[in-house]
Amino acid sequence: MDYDINELLFKMGISELSEKGSLRWHYMDASDPEISGFADARFEESGRRLVIELRHTRKDIVDDEGEVLEHSVESVQIGARRIGNSELFRITKLSFDGTEHPADNAAMLELCCGIFYARALEISEIMTKQRFKADEAPVQTAEDRIKAKRAMRKEATKSVFQKADEVMGVIIPFKPRKDAPVQRI
Repeated sequence: MDYDINELLFKMGISELSEKGSLRWHYMDASDPEISGFADARFEESGRRLVIELRHTRKDIVDDEGEVLEHSVESVQIGARRIGNSELFRITKLSFDGTEHPADNAAMLELCCGIFYARALEISEIMTKQRFKADEAPVQTAEDRIKAKRAMRKEATKSVFQKADEVMGVIIPFKPRKDAPVQRI
């Protein structure tokens, strides 16, 4: 089937792709490297080919049978080619969760567009949260460093006073150094 490019991009929530040429979102969970996601939408061959890719690995997802899966992978791939010099694109590839579907299946295309829109938005949100956490981390680290230095100073001062209390009253005789020059007054 043939689709107007603006309508197709609108369904996936990436209308600005026609102006930018490429959009990408990605993230990786620092605590579990297997949890990650990326969404990529781009024009190739000088705008003659549209490529949409998404792969999103999530954890603790309830599947259709009600079982909790440790990891769940969702993937979407859509490929389209421009028809002549028009704004119409013909779908050439349609894949959902690794299964190829006929390119002329309108219902599957709607499903893939909806899933891409929802998951790309989720990936973008996670990525933005990670950026904010990274930006806040140095500020918290600097505050933590100041607190740690203050605690070290208190501990050092405390230990110096404890040592001074231990040696209080001890007389240390003065011995001039042997290599010290003799001073006459």
